Formats: sequence, C-alpha cells, structure tokens
Amino acid sequence: MPRAGITHDITIRSYDRTTHRGFMLTRDRSGSRAFRRRDAQTIRPRILSMGELTHAELPPELELTWFQEDWSLGIGGINDRLDPKKLAIAHKMDTTVPGVLRPAREANLTEVQSGETPDNYRPSGFAVVPMTTAASTINFDLWLFLGSHAYKWSTSSDDWSRESEPLDADVYYKNALIFGTYAVAPGGYAGSDLTDCAAPYIYKNASDTNWTSSTITAGRFRYMAVGRNSSGDEILWGGNHIFKTARTVNETFDDSDTTLTLDAAASGHIAVNDIILLGVLGAQETMLVTAVSSSDLTVVRGYGSAARAHSSGAIISLYQPHVIKSSADASNTGSWSTAVTIGTDDSPITGLVFDRDTDTLLITKTDGLYSYASDGQVRNLATLFR
Repeated sequence: MPRAGITHDITIRSYDRTTHRGFMLTRDRSGSRAFRRRDAQTIRPRILSMGELTHAELPPELELTWFQEDWSLGIGGINDRLDPKKLAIAHKMDTTVPGVLRPAREANLTEVQSGETPDNYRPSGFAVVPMTTAASTINFDLWLFLGSHAYKWSTSSDDWSRESEPLDADVYYKNALIFGTYAVAPGGYAGSDLTDCAAPYIYKNASDTNWTSSTITAGRFRYMAVGRNSSGDEILWGGNHIFKTARTVNETFDDSDTTLTLDAAASGHIAVNDIILLGVLGAQETMLVTAVSSSDLTVVRGYGSAARAHSSGAIISLYQPHVIKSSADASNTGSWSTAVTIGTDDSPITGLVFDRDTDTLLITKTDGLYSYASDGQVRNLATLFR
C-alpha cells in the first residue's frame, strides 16, 4: 500500500503468497536510480588467431563459464588468474601421475604386432586380469579391447598381440571388472539396426588363455558393477538388459505386419506392454506388445528401430533397459537372478555404482538416481529430477 507518497519499487513474495517484502529504491538529486540493469555477455567476440584455439574462439552461443590456460599441473593445478576457485571442464582424464588429474588425448593405438591389424585403432576398454601360474602364484596380464578383438600386452616385444576374438560381430567391450578369479567386461553393439544396445559380455578366468563370450539367456548387459548381497557374499550386478526368451516366431512376416504368431503360447514369457526384440545382431528390431492371445502377439512396429522383415525361427528377446540382475557365477555354466525393475522402461539405466559403505547399489537413469538395498527395497533418491 502507498504510504506518505512513497511506493515500493520491488516486491518479493513467497511461493504461497504468505510472506511479502517490499524495497524502496533511492534516487540521487537528478532523480536517477543508483543501479543499472545490463544483460550478461555470453562470450567474447570470436577472434581468429594464428596460434592455439582459446576460449574466446568458441561458438558464440556457448556460455563462458570458466577456462584454464595452463594444464601443466592438471585440472585446477594452476588456477585462472581471474577466478581461482572453480574447476575446469574436461572430457577424458589422464591419471598416470599419482594424485594428479590431467586432460587426456583420444586414445589412438598403433603399436600392434605385425600382421595383426585390428578393425579399428580406437580402444574401447582395458582389463588387468589375474593369471594363475604353474607355481600357483597370482600375476596379472594387461589386455586391450579394440572393437571385437582382444589384445594382450607382450612384455618381451613391447607391443600388443591379438589373442582372441570372443564374438565375430560388430561389438566392442568396456573396461573389465574383477569378480573373484574372473574378469568380466560388458559388451556394446556398434551396428546400425539397433543403436546403443547391449551385446553379450565376455569373461576370462585366471586359468583361461582366452576370453569367452556369454551365450546364456541373460548374457547381455550394458553396465556392470561388483557388490555384495544380504549375506555379505560378493556378487556381480548387470543393468540395462536384453533377455533371450524361450520363444521364436513361427512364421515369416514383412515390415508392416502387426500380428506375430509364436512357436508356443506366450504366457509366462511375454506380456502386454513388454518391449520385445526380434532377431540376432545385425537384424534386430524392437516392438511394443499391445495384446497377447495364446501364441499371437499384437505389436507396434518401428518402436525405437526401423521395421524390417523377419523369417520363421527369429529369436524373441525382452528389451529391458530398466532392469537389473545379479549373479554369483558369470560363466556360461552359471545363472542370473530374476529381474528387478528400477522405475519404468521409458527411462533406461545409464550406469551402476556399488556403495560399499552402505551395501547399496546406486543406479543412474535418465529420469534420476535410484538405490537398491540388500533388503530388496528400491528408492528414488531424486524425486524432483523429472
């Protein structure tokens, strides 16, 4: 309310409108306010220099948050002269110097054994694998994954020697986890028929010479983590899953058919609202199941991938990007637990981390952060993230 000819120039209210704060703005003798309003400049104008690219030459639509000019002591090692409290942004990290983080260049491998040229020269993962020697002592081998091939470091010739190709397909492998005497590396698919999906993982025991590709029904996970169960025993977790069912297609159909006939009843294997995946690597398609009647499925075609023709006998898998499973034996003679759903399938899992301080599995998804405790409870830790 105006009082004595003075009005509030600024009023701040709380969200429920129960609290009001008014502020009077003074003026000088000329009647001007003692403050100015000016929009922040996103970035300095582009300056094309003859030397190294600087922050000033970044695209003008990017905001200038902070930059670091000297990287000799790592990120934050020599702070910017104008803002010494902030951390620079980096994409890949080099940790070869203990206690120091430095930006790393893109890995580009050339030192491979003569005559063993890989399909590509960009490593996707590494593994430090325990190795049982004849004297029953434990040593370690260093492995490198290049596309679908596995390379072993040769200490005698100082180069990478190609030892095995676990699966002849367009796949790659991430960094391996040590699980007991095993090393296990999750696989990813690099083909175009279904992008960013899991491929069969690979494993290697300490006494094995080569890597083995998973052939069991629960053999495809994009992410893995080592944790412990409610009994305190070490287990292996897998997330963002593709599960091979015991059902196949019993007919040949084209890219427009919406009714599929299976080789047997779908009950207990496939349900309404499941996302199914047909075909093997290189000929995959995902579909949404809208109705189930005995051995017939009604589906939505082109659901996340291009529709295509399929032949009789095509394998049907469940596409479960929101599912985690655990195993005490990751070999092909082992088994995986029943599925645990984390949130909904329209928000895929993007990472797994096991917190050993609380015996809790942390699951990152596109809609937030979830936890799975040893008592089986699933919690959404970021309910406002959506």
